[in-house]
Amino acid sequence: MNVISNMELEIVRMFIKRENIKICRKYALTELSKSQARKAYWVRSKEFHMLKLKLWLQKGLERTMTEIEKLEAGLEYCYDDPAVVARKENAIIQCKKYNAIDDSDYDAQYAQLRAMLGSAGRDVWIGKTFNCDNGKKIFIGNNFTGNYNLTILDIKEVYIGDNVMIGPNTIITTVGHPLSPMGRRKHIGVAKPVHIGNDVWIGGNVTILPGVTIGNNVVVAAGAVVSKDVPDNCVVAGIPARKIKDIEDDTNGI
Repeated sequence: MNVISNMELEIVRMFIKRENIKICRKYALTELSKSQARKAYWVRSKEFHMLKLKLWLQKGLERTMTEIEKLEAGLEYCYDDPAVVARKENAIIQCKKYNAIDDSDYDAQYAQLRAMLGSAGRDVWIGKTFNCDNGKKIFIGNNFTGNYNLTILDIKEVYIGDNVMIGPNTIITTVGHPLSPMGRRKHIGVAKPVHIGNDVWIGGNVTILPGVTIGNNVVVAAGAVVSKDVPDNCVVAGIPARKIKDIEDDTNGI
């Protein structure tokens, strides 16, 4: 669904005032005729009018959308809406089933992961205790290891590629909340998907924030907080995580 973001909303509110000021200044300094000034304004404000129309359409649509539909569209939603809560409650049940399976029964663990996740490739293992917010929004490739106490808050999608390792006590979250205290009092959430590429090693106690894309052949050092996209073939570390070195891809396309 094509929707306007919160940032775009602010652009819409500011655009018309900014362009009016620019054109008035130009008119005063260059003695443009009134018709020229009106033409300049029309040309410069074309983007504004398109965004304004988009905003009107969205506002009308939002009034008819459920909280789940807002969530899926990337809009602000109420996280204690009954339909949203039902997803989390089901995830709690499914995680409890998984964590109750005997540690040595790998076949049963794998079967439960296949049942509760969006998809799981070959040779996927997650240590106890595993927690998630939905489960069906998690898509894992082949040859995956998730160490102990992995938490994935998959309000939106989390895509994990092949040959990925995640250290203990790591959090991957797709959901955030407003800076506005009134928005937080209203239990507002907004979610963005996370993408993790192939051949990625994520160390222990790492936090990956909403909307982040991590490229292929990446090492995320222990304790890092990843708040921005990470390119291919590098090591990142720190709070916030920053690139500290390049690394070679020695897989030769295998």
